[in-house]
Amino acid sequence: RLLKLRLVVARVGEMDLAQLPHLRQPYYSTPVAGESPTDNLPYHDLGGVGLERLCFELLVAKGLTPRYFGRNGESQYGIDLIVSNGESCDVYQCKNVAAFSSESLSGWLETFAREWLNERPHLPRPDQFIVVCPLLVRDKDELEAAKQQFFARHKVRAEVWQREFLDAELKEQPDIVADLFSEAWAERFCHLRDWNQGLFHPVKENSGESPELGRFLELTLQNRI
Repeated sequence: RLLKLRLVVARVGEMDLAQLPHLRQPYYSTPVAGESPTDNLPYHDLGGVGLERLCFELLVAKGLTPRYFGRNGESQYGIDLIVSNGESCDVYQCKNVAAFSSESLSGWLETFAREWLNERPHLPRPDQFIVVCPLLVRDKDELEAAKQQFFARHKVRAEVWQREFLDAELKEQPDIVADLFSEAWAERFCHLRDWNQGLFHPVKENSGESPELGRFLELTLQNRI
């Protein structure tokens, strides 16, 4: 079973780094001048790609090794990320949408069940299907019922990383907040005077670092190293 799972994961393919340019530089855009600060991270500004990156970085921070599922142009069957230890796996679907309800979750669960579990039994059967959606959950009882019904039918646990969960995780991860939103957001959201309090700090182009480091960054941007 272990060998079969490894072969299947290899066959579905892992995206090449060349296909992930959004992972090679800070994601956030420069805030608009005069923008009024709030206490809520602007998850909606990340779009789908940015939310996938946020999920990826949170999983890495937990000591896991996530992989982007599928290559450009391939069907992903509703899955964005997969985490496997060779014996079992969890799959993640990132949904940066305008509205979220138990009906939304039920629809995503059924799509996953049809396209992954039923139509493609050769794919690894995950222990968990995790939906990452940075919105507040209102109908929690109905949401829990949808998760329980899905497990009863398919024996796969369904979980939701909603705004409250993401906020709690990111409070302890100022580096991720700085990368995805901005350094100012990291200081404000994580209640830090200076998010970069350690020995290491992000290296940026034209930041006044040594000439050698500047040359290294220049060659990196040119894909020459």
